[in-house]
Parts: sequence; C-alpha cells; structure tokens
Amino acid sequence: MKLKNLFWGALASLAVFAACEEPEQNLGTPDIGLSVTEMTFDTAGGEQTLTVTATRDWMVETDADWVVVSPESGSASAEAQTVTVSVLENTGLDREVDLKFTIGMKSKYLTVSQAGPGGSAEALIVYANDFDKAVSEKKYGSSGSSWPFCDQFDGWKNEKGTGLGSVSYAFKSASPRASSNNNNIWLPKTGGYLSIQDISLNGSTSFQLTFGTICGSTGTYKKTFDKNIFKIYVSADKAKWVDLPYEITVNDGFDTASATFGVPSGTEKLSITFEKIADEVDGYRIDDVTLSLFDGAVATEVDFSKGIDKDFAAGSNTGGGNTGDLPEGTGEGTQASPYDAAKATKVASALADGETKAGVYVKGIVKSFKDVSGIAQYGNISYYITDTDGAANFYVFRGKYLGNTNFTSEDQLKIGDEVVVYGDLVNYMGNTPELAQGNYIVSLNNSTDGGNEGGEDLPIENKTVSVQEFLSAEISTNVLYQVTGTIVSIETINSQFQNATFTMQDETGSLYVYRMKEETDKAIEDLGLTVGDELTVKGNRGDYNGNPQMVNGVYVIHIDKEAPAGDYDASIVFSECGYSNGQSVNNVEIKIDENITCVFAQGAANNEPAYYDSGSAIRMYQNGAILDIKASNGKTIKEIELTFGSNMYYLDADSGKLTAESPVRVWTGDASVVRFTATGTDKNHRAYVAAIKVSYE
Repeated sequence: MKLKNLFWGALASLAVFAACEEPEQNLGTPDIGLSVTEMTFDTAGGEQTLTVTATRDWMVETDADWVVVSPESGSASAEAQTVTVSVLENTGLDREVDLKFTIGMKSKYLTVSQAGPGGSAEALIVYANDFDKAVSEKKYGSSGSSWPFCDQFDGWKNEKGTGLGSVSYAFKSASPRASSNNNNIWLPKTGGYLSIQDISLNGSTSFQLTFGTICGSTGTYKKTFDKNIFKIYVSADKAKWVDLPYEITVNDGFDTASATFGVPSGTEKLSITFEKIADEVDGYRIDDVTLSLFDGAVATEVDFSKGIDKDFAAGSNTGGGNTGDLPEGTGEGTQASPYDAAKATKVASALADGETKAGVYVKGIVKSFKDVSGIAQYGNISYYITDTDGAANFYVFRGKYLGNTNFTSEDQLKIGDEVVVYGDLVNYMGNTPELAQGNYIVSLNNSTDGGNEGGEDLPIENKTVSVQEFLSAEISTNVLYQVTGTIVSIETINSQFQNATFTMQDETGSLYVYRMKEETDKAIEDLGLTVGDELTVKGNRGDYNGNPQMVNGVYVIHIDKEAPAGDYDASIVFSECGYSNGQSVNNVEIKIDENITCVFAQGAANNEPAYYDSGSAIRMYQNGAILDIKASNGKTIKEIELTFGSNMYYLDADSGKLTAESPVRVWTGDASVVRFTATGTDKNHRAYVAAIKVSYE
C-alpha cells in the first residue's frame, strides 16, 4: 500500500508541475499598434498615456532628452499595455519629436509636440526655400528632353519667411533638377550662380544660414567638397560682396553647410549668392536654403565695406552662357564662311543636351588655355577662342593640331594665334556651348601646312579589331574600327536624335559605345536592340574624362537574342498589378507564375519596400533592402532581367553574374534562389524595380 500511495503521489506532483507551465502563445504575424499617434503638451509639460499592442517584444527609440517614456520596452502580449509619456517644462521654442515604437521588423511612430514661450521655430525663419513647389521634368530644350534652367521653370520658387517682401533672383547656368520628386539647384559650370537678392531683415542683425549640398555628377556623388571652388557671398547693396566662411557636416546623402554671421545695425536688406568659381569636372547642388534668426554668438561680423565688386545681375540668362548679351555674329559654318565665336555660341546654345550640329568650321583668336595635360597621352588641348573685338569667347574641347594630328608640345599653339577649327558643335549638359572632342585645326595663322583643310578630305582607314585592341588604339577620327560583341546593358535608345548608347563586350573586354547611329532609313528603335544581342558596330576611338569609348559609331548588323537561357519564361510588370501609390509590399510573396515567386523585404534599410506611381516601380531603399527571387517545384533559375524606373538600379546579387548598372540589368547563373540587395547609401542610389523577367528550366 505504501508503494502504491507513493506512485500516485508522484503522479500527482507531475500533474501539478505540468499545470504550472503555460503553453507558448501563438500571437500571429509580427505586428505593433498604438492607441494614439499624436500627443500635444503645453509649456508646463505633464503626462499622458497610450496603449501598445505588440505580437513581439517591443521597445521605444528616441534621442529627445525632454521626453520620458515608461516603460521603455515590453514583452509580446495579446493584451494592450499602458505606456506613460512624460514631458518636461519647455522654456524655449515650440518643439516636436517622433517616438519610434518598434519590434524590429515593424515600427509605429508617436509624434509628441510641445508649445514653448518662444513660439514656433517658423517665426525665426527670415527666408527659406526647398525648391519643391512643383517637380522639375526633362521636357525643355529643342528636343523636349532637357532639364530646365531657372528662367524656364518657376516650380523651384517655394519661399517662406518674414523677409520675402522684395525678394528677387539672379542666376546663370543654374538648373532646377528633380531626384525622387524633390528638386535641387544644379550648378555645373564655372561662373554659374544662384543669387537670392533683397531679403528684408526687419531690424535683425544676427543670422544663421544653412543649406544642403553635394558635389559630383549623376552616379559619382560624394566627391571631396571644395570650399575654394564653391563660394557663398553676402551683400547689403548688390555691388560689394563679402566671401562668407561656412562649415560642412558630412552626411550619407546631401551634406549640410552652415554659417553664423552678423550684419551692422541698420542693414535693411541682405543678398546671398552661391557660386561655382573655378574649373572642376563636377558640379555642385544646393537644396533647402534657410536664413534664420540666431541668438548665440556669431562667428563672423560682416564688414560690407571690404567686399569685392561682383556683378550678379537680376534676371541673368541661365542657359548657354548669357547668349542674349552677345552680338549675332557672322558666318555660315562652312569652310568658305566659318562661324565666328559669337555665332558659334549662338548656334550651339540652341542645341539640346545630346544634340549635335556636325561638321562646322569656327574661326577665332586663341585667348587662353584651359587644359594642356592631354598632350602627353592624347595629343589634344582644350582652349578658348575669341572674336577680334573680344565680344564673345568659345570653348574648343580637346582639339587636335593641324590636319588632325597630335599636339606634341604646348608651344605649337600660342595666345593670339588665329585658327580655323573643324568639328561638331554641342551644348554640353545643356549649358556649355563648345566644339566637341574630335575637332582639329585646319588653318593656323592662315597656313594649312601640317595637314589638309578639314572635313571629308582626310583618308579613312578601316580596321576590324577586338574590344581590347580597340581600347589600346590611339584616339583618332580617321580610323574606323569595326568591333563585334554582346550587348550587356543599354543606357539610352533616343528616338529624337536616332542614336543609341550602350555597353558591349567580347572575350577580351568591355566597350562603351556612345550615341551609335543607324545610317539607313530604318529608325533606331526599330532595330530591336536588346541585352544579349550580338552586335557589330563601326566607329572611332574616342575618350571622355580619361575613359575610352567608341564615338561616331555606326550600326553594321546584329543578331537577335534567339532564346531564353532556360526552357520557360515568367514575367511581371508591377504597374499592372493594381498597387496603390505608396502601398507596402514588405515580406509579401508575389507570384510571377506557378514556379517563380519574389519577395521584397526591408532588410537593413530604414523603410519598407513599397510601390510608387513615380517610376511605376517597387522602391527598394538604400542601405540594405532585399529582393529574393525563388524557383519551386524543382526548377532552376538561369536568367533574370530586371527593368528599373527613374534610373535607380543600384543593387548587387549574391551569386551568378549581374550586368553593369543601367535601366535594364541581367543576372545569369544557376540557382533556385537569387538574392538582390540594394547597395546605395543615399536616396540617389536606390533600386526601383519596375519589371522582372525570369528564364528557368
């Protein structure tokens, strides 16, 4: 009996122990919710509560030292949890902070606002402009495909502040351009500027100026910012301008520039000018300009009497280098009647970026040299010519010597020499009229010794070469190289100017082909060029910024990509999927066909992937958003073609090979799952996936 009682006693103990263990709760998919998303406090501060519902452990993230949250974290629960928000007394300006309640993969925000005796920070703003009244578009110029200048588009004028009463603007070579629907002002050209004039100060004398800025061209941002090249000037009378020192804070995207300064008592108005003052390959962008009152110790007390004389005239023409102030000029652009510098400037300034007026003659007097460093490697010089009256200057970019021969020394061309130059007129980036690379001198001081007199008289040599042989060849316009390879990426197919720009490769290397033309009656878009096609093209060995490329290219023949890499094709176009603007697709399995799916995920990025009408694509955000493309049912992915929107195509693949960055990129390999990760570090380097095509077997 004792043994029996012990047995049943032990069994009962086990039952009690088991009953003390609560079964693990299944709380469903990861989610977090807040009972309120906004709280408002008066100057005295105080406490308010909200409830948090979270299916995973949660925490609060904030760097505000005037807000206390209790508790700051909690466990997953099916029950709502009460959280207290305490706010300290405010003795300054109105303030606001977003508290981030997060479970890691999902977050919700609580906006906490508090009034202050100093009132709104908006009241401190004397002048502010984010340039975002309307989104700038590439629909200007003669081709209808260029960015506007400041005098062609008013959507950048989005001012606010207390000093707007008499504000006006002056500008030169300044262009409002959009990135992700936000405008900034692009200053690519030496001497280009944006001048904000006659800001009313209303008796105030201490100020802080801030703005966002970045150096570099598209795809090459974040080069070293040079304060000796990009200047800020301030003036009280628009005649004497003082160089204003400023500091740069480096950020992931646009850097932040700031300056504090004072003005003499009685200064009624202030003008501010941003100017690129020296030669550099890259331009500068500015955004979010703000002039506000400052109550601390100023770094600079401006002495306007020591300013320098500069002319930032209101209403200066922005395009083509102030062509409105030039004489009409003379000449027909022929060998018998060459353009003078003024006429060449006028004609080139009327061209859109990407448009060319081929085979013209320009006459002028050598005024100055811009770059002679190309002599040793390329045999060319960049220089300016002017008319006899000095009324106009014209830029000759990387020109060759008499008869299209190489320069061998600087003293072959001297200031004061009279030249006739043959080449193609362009308006580089829509704001720099010039003779493009490939030009050469046909007459020097009325002598043609050293070569022929230009144009089609030069003998043309034809060579069939590999990509590597082409890259190793000397720059020349009288040798036509024929190259055959596979198209790996297409940058543009331009129906306006009937040319195509792309990258091709063979077993020896990769070649950039710039604006290839088709010289029959067939339209360039009707050639049906696609990534993977085998193409033969003929053109000259050229160079841009030290990078070899084919120029003056002519289409010969190509072989269409005959079949997909796999046995089956699956494709999806996201604009046809019925997504609403801004709709999240985070961790949603998207079916492409019965064997292929894709999943977009936030990954390490700050925002969830979502579909946006702008770009007609799913946005993968910088710093680590993920796209997984998966084959099921024993299938193997052989090729993935990714089409991107808004020229946002910055990602890497975890396997296989991925073609170079372009609006269409192709992955090839052998995998059941392929992961693509957004590699950019700022908003200008994201991936906007518009369509996916998968070939598999």
